[in-house]
Amino acid sequence: MASAMMKSFRDENAKDMSDSGCRPCCSMPHGYNSVLAATLATLAWLLSFVSVTNCHFLTPDYLYCHPPPTPDPKFGSCGDCHCINLDKPCPNGPGEVPLTQVPDDWLKQLKAMETTNPYEMKCNPYNTTEYLNCTDPPLVERQIELWETAVCGHLYDMSALDENQCPTQYEMVTYDSKEAMEAAGAVMTHWGACGACSTSKDLAVYLEYPDLTGKGQECAIRGLPNFGGSFAQGIECFQEVGYTYSCAEMWMYNVENTRDTCFDVCVDFTFLGDGSNNGPPPECKIANCLLCDEQMSGPFFQTVAARSRRRSGLLSKIVRACEVLLIVDHEPPCNVTRRSLGRELQSSQRITAPPQFTEPEPTETCVFIDTDLGLTSYESTDTNNWLVPKLFLSAEEAERISSYDSCFAYEFNGVISGFWRNQRDIFGSAYNAANAFGSLALIIGIIGLVCVWCSTCIASGNRFWTTMTLIFGTCGAFMILTLVFFASKVCENGCKMGSAAITAIVSAFVWWGAAGFSFGSKPVNEEVPRANCCCCPTIKSASNYSSIPATAEEDEVVEVEITETTNASGDVVIEKTTSFPGGNKVVERTTHKKNAVEQTLKASTIGTGDMQQE
Repeated sequence: MASAMMKSFRDENAKDMSDSGCRPCCSMPHGYNSVLAATLATLAWLLSFVSVTNCHFLTPDYLYCHPPPTPDPKFGSCGDCHCINLDKPCPNGPGEVPLTQVPDDWLKQLKAMETTNPYEMKCNPYNTTEYLNCTDPPLVERQIELWETAVCGHLYDMSALDENQCPTQYEMVTYDSKEAMEAAGAVMTHWGACGACSTSKDLAVYLEYPDLTGKGQECAIRGLPNFGGSFAQGIECFQEVGYTYSCAEMWMYNVENTRDTCFDVCVDFTFLGDGSNNGPPPECKIANCLLCDEQMSGPFFQTVAARSRRRSGLLSKIVRACEVLLIVDHEPPCNVTRRSLGRELQSSQRITAPPQFTEPEPTETCVFIDTDLGLTSYESTDTNNWLVPKLFLSAEEAERISSYDSCFAYEFNGVISGFWRNQRDIFGSAYNAANAFGSLALIIGIIGLVCVWCSTCIASGNRFWTTMTLIFGTCGAFMILTLVFFASKVCENGCKMGSAAITAIVSAFVWWGAAGFSFGSKPVNEEVPRANCCCCPTIKSASNYSSIPATAEEDEVVEVEITETTNASGDVVIEKTTSFPGGNKVVERTTHKKNAVEQTLKASTIGTGDMQQE
């Protein structure tokens, strides 16, 4: 009988453990707030990672977080290079890329100046053997024979400056070499001897209009008598873009000669071609019409007109071999005269104190820095940064290099050590603080992220959700504090807000949103009376779920059955079975020694909340 009663107890207990009161595992014990908190925390962490590890979010004028701009489509290119390099590296370093554009103020200065010795055309150089005498003054044969060893310079008249200390007059002088020109105090305008197009106004046209192919075709048609035009109308056409009269006249002579000698190939190029000046890379062969023009008209034009885009150190629509490109260090005329006046003033005054160092304007092409906040990956490429000598050079190298006139490109392997060596002096503590705040947000955030996802399966108490609220709120504050980089020395000249800075701000608000849902995810009592599942503990202090009720509800019947048995030892075993509505039962067992007073209890019916033992 005892064994039968034990089996009955086990069966009833198993039924109790498997009834509908047990909450299934991973059933969102805290409701949808916990899931929303986990989702927002995940999104916030990903945004923080993007902001911290991507290109740094602050962009000063001299520190760029994006690659240098792609070549201007107004200029030709062979593949991804500005010149035909075949199997050689593209020359992209300082002093290797011709000038492409200048500010409008610079163009105004060039257009405002007048030359004191202009060249005037006297004849068509293509129709005579005495082409050196087709200009007044005539060209010097010895200087022409120097070809592109000679240079044409502008010697500014320092006695004819305007109120802004800018030159208004200059003399065109041919020098045998660049060194001779610099010794004379002149400014280089192009390689080769001076000629009809060597004025500053003609240089301004070349700078302002990178491609004059269409204008040249228009002027050629307007200069044709068969189309009701004339040579004079062709000259006026070229003057419309700003050429001086002598230069426009020389251009018309060039157009006439090309029309007479290259008509057949140029008709196909103009009306039947695709408009490309060069063929496909890597050869990028020059179009036949342009090649014919260079061979049949080019030598006389470069001799008499003197100026061409290549000789002036300018890029053009026609891509040429890298080895034939020429570089000219053009400079605004006003800067030249002001610097000269400054030297004269300094030499005439007694220096009473060392001159104060002023940082150079960031106008030179140097090294591009991509700082990944929180990581140690730094990249370098060409851009505009006068800080480079301080960042990436050793102390000995820095002493030999001037930030004013020299900039260099560096290999990636040499960047890391130099950066960390100078980080404290150049970037300052604010940069390190931004690193620390970003790293803390990622580390603390990932810990809270794992915990809050676990809460979607495991019930947690009030203290847990209070902790999650504090963690997510702190992560949002840390992401805002990464903006202290604005206080670093890099931003002394001003910084701009980049995409990663905006990402940092957005991530902060998402962190705070996750904190809000965490605050609202505190456990509440639910209708399900018990939570016996391993994932849903029944301990009230831990989960705040209702424990198993000890009494029945009012007006409901509870049946109590008491059974007495005697075991082999003669002890009396009394079992009390309480049956609740719904089929739940509670079994209580009491053992009395053999000499105990015998008692007999009979089953009785009682109301809910009024249990009686007889």
